[in-house]
Amino acid sequence: MPKKKEKKNGNDNVEFDARQDITDARKVKRFVTEHFKETHRTIARAYRGSKAERVREAFNLTELYESRRIRAVANSLPDVWRRYGAKYPGLAVENEWAMLCSIPALAYDELDFDHNLCLGAALWMLDTLKDCGQLDQALALLPRGKDETDVDIPQLYDPSFSKEILCGMLFVIQNRYGRVANSFILPAVPGDKQPAKPNTHEQFCKLVSLLPQDAVSEALERFRLATWEWCDTYLECANRLAVQGEKYERRLHSLTQKLEEMTRKEEARTAVPSMLAPLAAIPKLPAVSMDDREADRRIEELEKLAAQADVLEEKLKGVDDEHLDLQTLGICAAENNYDLLVERIGQEAAEKLFGFSEDDPFETCFALLVLLEQDDDLAWLYSAPMAVLCTAANQLPWAKFPYEEEDDNQNQPSPAGHSPRMLDAAWYLPSYADEKFAAEEEGSDLVSLAQLVYGMTGALLPRDMQQYDFLKKHLRRDGLTPSKIHALLAVMAALGAASRQIDFAPSGQVEADEQQTPMQAAERIPDAQALRAENSALQQQADALRRAAHAAEKQTANVQKQLEELQQEAERQRQELADLRALVFHQQQGTDDPEPEKTSI
Repeated sequence: MPKKKEKKNGNDNVEFDARQDITDARKVKRFVTEHFKETHRTIARAYRGSKAERVREAFNLTELYESRRIRAVANSLPDVWRRYGAKYPGLAVENEWAMLCSIPALAYDELDFDHNLCLGAALWMLDTLKDCGQLDQALALLPRGKDETDVDIPQLYDPSFSKEILCGMLFVIQNRYGRVANSFILPAVPGDKQPAKPNTHEQFCKLVSLLPQDAVSEALERFRLATWEWCDTYLECANRLAVQGEKYERRLHSLTQKLEEMTRKEEARTAVPSMLAPLAAIPKLPAVSMDDREADRRIEELEKLAAQADVLEEKLKGVDDEHLDLQTLGICAAENNYDLLVERIGQEAAEKLFGFSEDDPFETCFALLVLLEQDDDLAWLYSAPMAVLCTAANQLPWAKFPYEEEDDNQNQPSPAGHSPRMLDAAWYLPSYADEKFAAEEEGSDLVSLAQLVYGMTGALLPRDMQQYDFLKKHLRRDGLTPSKIHALLAVMAALGAASRQIDFAPSGQVEADEQQTPMQAAERIPDAQALRAENSALQQQADALRRAAHAAEKQTANVQKQLEELQQEAERQRQELADLRALVFHQQQGTDDPEPEKTSI
């Protein structure tokens, strides 16, 4: 491999040459540790006291977590160098990787809080247990009852498993290490498997043991491959910026040298000799009548070169800013708007990172839990595996548009006088030739789609298959083909109706009313005087409710004001986080800090 140009480590406190030191475990660990220390120094400069401690806790940079992360990054660095050092010669891969793994980034529990990763893992485990015939054994291990399955779960309906089963599996997953401030992914201490709830970790291990081990191994391997795939994509984008920045640096260096040389000559040409110098040493001055056009030309050339140097410096600063955005936005590209990514990191990088996807997001959520259970280094790198997990999290069904039952128009009765919906005849016309049905039904060789659905599943289609047709124009505008639109609306109609299936009231109420005799029913009819008394009492209650509503309205206004203040505070904290990441980047890159007027820190 040709010898690379020496790269700046971005940290002057430690010397590290990957070509010689990558096999020295102590030097590698010292090199990685220094990057984490630089992050701490930057946090200390930006925050003071308890606030700095909260920032470190938010990004899992406390002592216990950080030591495990440093070990994982140090162990992975030789592998990263072997994979990508020669592939991207324009980039100091070892420094890029250490910096990427040490900057403040997303935390697993923060991602779980936003996207319910544990629920995704629970569904993958239940589906796999059902497929391999181990569901009955698994259900025997799950807790039941409201007190035993006290979990927060999105408002959803699963056609395969009841909500009680989902809550039971979710409870075991969330409590396998015990709850620490509602953190369900990481244990309080890395490697510690002592849950707050007795036997919960044992239950989780038994459930995992019921899964086919080849399915578990394949899930881990796919997670690992996806991690390296994302890492390759990211380093390709970073290498492009590094090559571009180095080109600007060479041109700027050449211009700077030329400017300095011309400036020295100009100063020597226009220097005024000292009056104390010997007479023989004083050069002859040019005649007063000398043409100044040559001097003007030299000055104009100097100004032109200086302007070119300013342009190059601005371009170099733009590359540095884009590199910072690539680091901070690249890991969570799936969380960001595509147009914003194009603006901040360029079209090419945005397409690569935003277009990165996962085939099975449920499996990815499960794989993380197993990697943490095995205390695998991969789970503690945070950078590339966090990007894979963030991508999967944003592909989960509930990640983008949370369902709210009160906003579901299908739950509302039709207004008075509204004509009933017409049956969609396309689902009930005999138009499908099915050999199985034709052989069993004499005199008919065609079946309807509704008959086919019932014959294969035992389920009846909703009589109103057109309830979501109002979405057609929106879906066409978004680029979906007619066949995909038809299939999507059919699935929505079927599952929507199933999730709203109507049943009797709780047992006993209807039967008790039916058993009342006419005499007993007549005895329950109140007289006029009782009705007037009840009406008076209701009027008093209505007055009291109106007063309470007025008080509640005032309180709501106060709460709204407090909410706006909290939102402003949250926005300020988000800006502080962006500024913090910028400080970390510029400090580790060895560049100047951002201008004071552009930061709130």
